[in-house]
Amino acid sequence: MTINPQTGTVTLPNGQRVGPELTREEFRSGPLNKDARTTDCGTMLFQHCRFEAGLVEDHPLLANACFFEETLLYLDMTVSLYPPGATDWSSYSLDTEAAIKSLHDRLLTEQLGEPSGILRVPVAYSTPAQASLAHALRWDFDWGQVWSSHDPKGGGTSMCVRYGNRLEEAHKAYRLRTNSQ
Repeated sequence: MTINPQTGTVTLPNGQRVGPELTREEFRSGPLNKDARTTDCGTMLFQHCRFEAGLVEDHPLLANACFFEETLLYLDMTVSLYPPGATDWSSYSLDTEAAIKSLHDRLLTEQLGEPSGILRVPVAYSTPAQASLAHALRWDFDWGQVWSSHDPKGGGTSMCVRYGNRLEEAHKAYRLRTNSQ
């Protein structure tokens, strides 16, 4: 997996590319949609397309492309270090999440250099191995941002490529539409 720092285009381990110009229709008609699961989470204008994107260091890269209407808002990715078939809370581990976060931090720092900022998360973790979960790393670019973070409420750890302020603009547009109905 590589992220082009000039354009924000992500080349996935499976050889496919996702960039800010990708539309939902192009995603639907392209090879990434072959095994993708699409959900709208009750908000039809926002579509989440989840798919496997190949292997990173022999581990699956799971991806989620989020669209508002036709516009790609962000690409969220996670390298899964869990054993195959581990898909519920009984196999969840903060130590595994910390290992995922450390892997994400290393991969992004190797590609993008030192982060532009670090956001401290006000959560105490029980072991020194879990310390990486307590901070989010951010890289700023003209086209948007890249984040490496852990969500202490939802439990997930991911790398997120956000394109400009598209997410904020989509939320505004969605509120305007739902408030006018």
